[in-house]
Amino acid sequence: MRLLVLIGLLLGAFTCWGKSSWQEQQARAEDISAQYQAKYPQVRSDRIVFKKVALPDGSELELDFRIVRPKTGGPFPVVFFVHGGAWGTGSKAQFTHESFELADNGIAGVRLEYRWKKHGAKYPQAISDVMDAIDFVRQRADEFNLDFNRVGLAGGSAGGHLSSIAAQLTPECISYDGFNGLFDAFERNGGRFGGGDYTGTTEAQKKSASAMYMIKDNPPDTLLYHGTADTTVVVKQAYRFSEAIRAKGGNADVLAYNGAGHAFFNKAPYQVVTTQALLDHTSFVFGLTNKKPVLSDYALPPKQANVSKKALVSKPVELPAGFQLIGKWLKQGSSAKVFEFKTNNIAISPAEVQLKWQVRDGNYMLFWKNGNGAKIEISDADKIKIGKTVYLKAQ
Repeated sequence: MRLLVLIGLLLGAFTCWGKSSWQEQQARAEDISAQYQAKYPQVRSDRIVFKKVALPDGSELELDFRIVRPKTGGPFPVVFFVHGGAWGTGSKAQFTHESFELADNGIAGVRLEYRWKKHGAKYPQAISDVMDAIDFVRQRADEFNLDFNRVGLAGGSAGGHLSSIAAQLTPECISYDGFNGLFDAFERNGGRFGGGDYTGTTEAQKKSASAMYMIKDNPPDTLLYHGTADTTVVVKQAYRFSEAIRAKGGNADVLAYNGAGHAFFNKAPYQVVTTQALLDHTSFVFGLTNKKPVLSDYALPPKQANVSKKALVSKPVELPAGFQLIGKWLKQGSSAKVFEFKTNNIAISPAEVQLKWQVRDGNYMLFWKNGNGAKIEISDADKIKIGKTVYLKAQ
């Protein structure tokens, strides 16, 4: 995982969703993308206009997407990301972090735009924009160096609603990741979001605008992320949708976080663990790894209140060029003592004790089962210090 300072950029973008125009949000999304690009030089990011639409006021709106993929190798599986924003705001700035992380691990990401309510759009227009973006990429899969037999959809909130439907409408979709999404616009289980006429006014219209009632045969392998304290879209939506997918013979799990509210996945510390879950889930479904994700691997680390005072006041560090924590580290002067850090945020100590590692406010941290934590001091790309012990990166 990269420094969480980049995630902070995204948080700034999300807090101004309701206050910014389409043009301002597009500019902000491009600025964030450029800053991520600078941190991921091995990945390429391209802006592509896939559609132009006439608006009710006579003006024309360009709909685009950002496609992020490795510069070498391929063809790559691809995940389409649909942003949230109550169908009336938001931009492709959302999921920037996730798409770059996936691209850094061999999975292309497409963050797409669709019309807002202020553009005169309701569900039929928005879903057509999403499907047109997917079809645009499908027709150019060879040009974009994509394997379109391995397609995923992902989205959050309003984007969870649209992406879950698109996943059922896309024949090539075999993976779906939904973040606090509205999966049933007819029976919302007491949630505050989605009660207007955006999805229609009759039972039939609302059901035809809900993934719950259009699950395809051989549904995509599904992982749903939700906060138990979400009152905008209640967690019961995730459990009901997962049950419906399993009833059709598919695989579906819910990664629920106690006390988390709506859009929790955009914020630290949740974004780190949910991004890892997304990466592990899609990598497994796409056949890039044979390790099936285990939900317990994505639990939050112990509360920071249990971390030592010294760790709490430490400032984020600038990482040395080429630093990568994942791998084996040998105790200085003793090649028999190995500290191993794995991609699923698990660490194995020289005494073979399993720990959790995490990025907290730009610092790499270790956490023991009793809740105590310690900062991993990074000297250079091949040298770290844990407590008083120095470890060197195994070659």
